[in-house]
Amino acid sequence: MRDGRLLVVELDGVGPHGTPDALFRDRARQNAITATGRVDLLRFTARDVLRGDVVAPAVAAHLARA
Repeated sequence: MRDGRLLVVELDGVGPHGTPDALFRDRARQNAITATGRVDLLRFTARDVLRGDVVAPAVAAHLARA
């Protein structure tokens, strides 16, 4: 991305992210990443990836706006 920004894409699945502790860790990590002001973060689910028509268009739209 331009201006030295990074795009991070995260995949959330029920197994690794299904407990309250995991949810809290994920949110704390997300806040720390985005607080740098240099990173854009997009989150998707495993279902989004399996559909095949969610992730790529969302990433493309984000990059087009960047």
